[in-house]
Amino acid sequence: MRNCLITDNYMHDLASAGGVIFYGAGGVMDSCTITKNTGGGNADGTGGVRAKNASSGGTIRNSIVHENISSSPKKDFQWTASTAGILNNCITKDYTTGGSGNITNDPSFVGLDSGDYHLNPDSPCRDKGSVQGWMSGTTDLGGVVARIMPIGGTNDMGCFEFDTDALICSISATPLYGFPPLSVTFTSSVSGDTNGLYYLWDINTNGTFEVEGPDKAGFTTNLTIGLYSIALTVTNAVADVDSCTNANYVRVGPPTNYVYAAGANPVSPYTTWATAATNIQAAINVGAPGTLTLVTNGTYNIENVCITNDMGVTLRSVNGYAHTTVQGSQLAYSGSGIFWIDHASAVVDGFTIKGSARWSPGVAIYAGIVQNCWITGNTNYRPAGVSLSGGTVRNCLISGNTAEDGAAGVQYNSANGLVESCTISSNRVTGTGGQGACGVYNSYDGGIIRNTIVHDNWTAGGNYPAQVYFQDKTDIINCCITTNYITGASGAYVTNGALGAVNTTNDPQFVDGPGGNYRLGQGSPCIATGTNQGWMTDATDLDGNPRILHIVDMGVFEWIPPRGTIIRIW
Repeated sequence: MRNCLITDNYMHDLASAGGVIFYGAGGVMDSCTITKNTGGGNADGTGGVRAKNASSGGTIRNSIVHENISSSPKKDFQWTASTAGILNNCITKDYTTGGSGNITNDPSFVGLDSGDYHLNPDSPCRDKGSVQGWMSGTTDLGGVVARIMPIGGTNDMGCFEFDTDALICSISATPLYGFPPLSVTFTSSVSGDTNGLYYLWDINTNGTFEVEGPDKAGFTTNLTIGLYSIALTVTNAVADVDSCTNANYVRVGPPTNYVYAAGANPVSPYTTWATAATNIQAAINVGAPGTLTLVTNGTYNIENVCITNDMGVTLRSVNGYAHTTVQGSQLAYSGSGIFWIDHASAVVDGFTIKGSARWSPGVAIYAGIVQNCWITGNTNYRPAGVSLSGGTVRNCLISGNTAEDGAAGVQYNSANGLVESCTISSNRVTGTGGQGACGVYNSYDGGIIRNTIVHDNWTAGGNYPAQVYFQDKTDIINCCITTNYITGASGAYVTNGALGAVNTTNDPQFVDGPGGNYRLGQGSPCIATGTNQGWMTDATDLDGNPRILHIVDMGVFEWIPPRGTIIRIW
């Protein structure tokens, strides 16, 4: 496969790839661009490129793998074959080591959002390829530019060569997001014949040049709330012309906006209760990293599209999970969950999350935090409650979820991720031929579960018919994990083995577990046996009680000592 653009493909198979999969011990992919493909949804699924043969074979060379999508941990790249075949590529996610001449920088396409995958003048992929015999006398995918340019004699990565003879411009800006008025500095980069340059800037691509002149290679301006596309046209002394556009490039969001299901007058950017959005996604879409989006009481129904929080918005209910529900349809096979959380500063706080579809967990989290939520009533193949590939699940009740194959509660999909101060109970696995672990499943050397109760989950069978399956028992810290658990390291798994001194296997003594009351009864072994964390200062449990009275309890609810005098009579 040579000189090809592979983009906008979708693969539903959980263990396959959206772009390219190498099945055998051979095959060469040379000078290709693989971008914006969507892959499968389990640990083996990949958005961009996957090599399936675990022992040998396959070569990927001179190629760009960038901005592919997957609900598994591996978005761009998963290569279980010999890494010696990874040569002179730009692989921006998931590549670690092996081969030679590879980079992980953003390739700097002319227009990622608009589908223009030519290289900008500042692209790190220029002149970084490895010349091959077939390239002599050939052109790139566009059919005009020589695969090996006369000057330098070195090819670029990807399916498009950069034309060093042409007048070509590109745009950069800083900062790319913030609150109004946002002072943004735009700068240009121009290659080719740069004599007598004249610059014409179109802010928000409305057809009007707001800034122009021979001295306007860069400028600074203040922007109000909006998502800005920026266009630049450049001419030179011999009347060469080039134009470039960065679509949806600078985002200016409101510091706070609002969502009200029964709102009568939604007006973007929803900065008052009177103009509040009626659905959550609309409010997130106009935010910027750091925006606080407040959601008032109600049930927010979604159909087949997940609610994404990939811009660092803090999404918070006004009155907590008991009053604010995000309800899925349980109809689609999207693989993305009701909430898809994928930004280091993203927060989802205080919701009941229920009704996910098959192949879709209630929450799929890659970065950021989901906290103070009740994740319940989700039905999926695997996992049902939470798919954890990174980030933190904190202070959440995860109960009443059903999976067919395993991980009805939480499944770790990478060696990252933290579950802390949660209660995971009454989740069910109905199938007998899969993983089986009904509460928590983690097959990676990494990931932490802390201050958490895992109790009274049920599985019909499977390979690991347990409450908890955890690769490294040292990562289980101050937890209550009752009967039927499997722990170990490096494959030496022990059923009902030692968890360590800071953990307990005793019954947590819920007030009424079968009735759905997972608060701790007096005398519970989970009282004051957690480990205090810095975030707990001034924090509350799921009921709104202080998180720390002295030593934190295990689970999502703190035990509150009874007030007044207790008289016991024997």
